Amino acid sequence: TVAQSKLTSDSPVQVVCMSNGITIGYTDEGKQSAPPIIAIHGCPGSHRDWRYVAPLLAPHHRVIRVTMPGFKEVPVTGDYNYDPASWNAALLGLLDHLQVEKAAMLAHSFGGAMLTNLAVTYPERIAGLICLCTPGFEPHRGWREMESSTYYLRAKLLQFTFLKSFFIDRARGWYMKTFPKTADEEIYTSMREVHAAPFSLLGANVQYLPPVLKCFISANDDTFIEPEISKDLADRFVSGCHMVPQYQGIQDKYVLSMSGGHNLFKSRANEIAELVLQYMEELDGLTRKGVVDQAWQWWTQNHKGKPTAKSPPSQVPVSSKL
Repeated sequence: TVAQSKLTSDSPVQVVCMSNGITIGYTDEGKQSAPPIIAIHGCPGSHRDWRYVAPLLAPHHRVIRVTMPGFKEVPVTGDYNYDPASWNAALLGLLDHLQVEKAAMLAHSFGGAMLTNLAVTYPERIAGLICLCTPGFEPHRGWREMESSTYYLRAKLLQFTFLKSFFIDRARGWYMKTFPKTADEEIYTSMREVHAAPFSLLGANVQYLPPVLKCFISANDDTFIEPEISKDLADRFVSGCHMVPQYQGIQDKYVLSMSGGHNLFKSRANEIAELVLQYMEELDGLTRKGVVDQAWQWWTQNHKGKPTAKSPPSQVPVSSKL
């Protein structure tokens, strides 16, 4: 059980240029012999987003918190191009750098889009999926404030670096109101990231997640993502598990909605940590009983293909709402 705590963890971030040429930041703390949890932030964000949750998980697990390229002190290097393939390369590079074969992954907001993209492309590296306040199939109100009607035009123009200052100047007012400590480079990175993948691709990924037990947590008072969008995403997020016989009767208890706003990792840190620990204990029990292996065998026999960032499928529809 997690005690109510005001502890924070502000371990110095380690910034490394990995063998693939991409630079990433991370902290590595906790019980090194225990199953690892990789924590991924949203856009904007950093490893510090998890500073209230990490000290509650660390006595029980190895906790690796990520700062993605272009945020805080982490520069963009190598072939990192702010797109789904780049997200995969950064996260896989970190797993390889730390010699972590497989990990449970915890993600917030747009970090959930990065996580689900990795999960459908490299399912063998995913031991568990925990998504917190993740965007859904259609633009949410936080996104609509950023003029989603010009999505495709901006997605094209953002690739031209000579327009970088123009877009930062246009977006700075909204970011300063919403994320007041966001630096200009982080504004640009955030815009590039969220324009790199249409909501239709993010939604399609959610429907093809690997057969691991999943945890989906939303906020019923989220100022960015409407409850209706979260509910729709939650239903699709776990639908794969409902089709996997091994997880029926287990999955539903890990789909929750609570109050606390978009940043539940801060406002409800104790409850989030408690739930993550419960989830990890359940996952360990299922693994020990051979249930996870049985689920993978079933999935391998019945799975009929999936959209991936390696080769985005033409059949994935592009929403007319973008």
